[in-house]
Amino acid sequence: MDYSDAQWAGIAFVVLGAVLGLSTLVRRYVPLLGALFIPVSVVAGFLILLLGPQLLGAWTGTSGLIPPRVIAAWSSLPGLLINVVFAAVMLG
Repeated sequence: MDYSDAQWAGIAFVVLGAVLGLSTLVRRYVPLLGALFIPVSVVAGFLILLLGPQLLGAWTGTSGLIPPRVIAAWSSLPGLLINVVFAAVMLG
């Protein structure tokens, strides 16, 4: 099935939410992460690093469990979301 760019952006947000939910469970059941006050977002970053093309993809010769179009959608997010941060700062 061929998805449009908007659908891939939606899939990217769904995958990101699923990874954040999974990292919440990992942080809850690994007491060391809670004791060291490691945030869920950092745990999610390590999970994405493990499951993406950097580690799992390099070991298996594929793109990992995360599709390349999702990673492409994620790569454009920092430039867009920094505007939200600065708008919130200006509002006080």
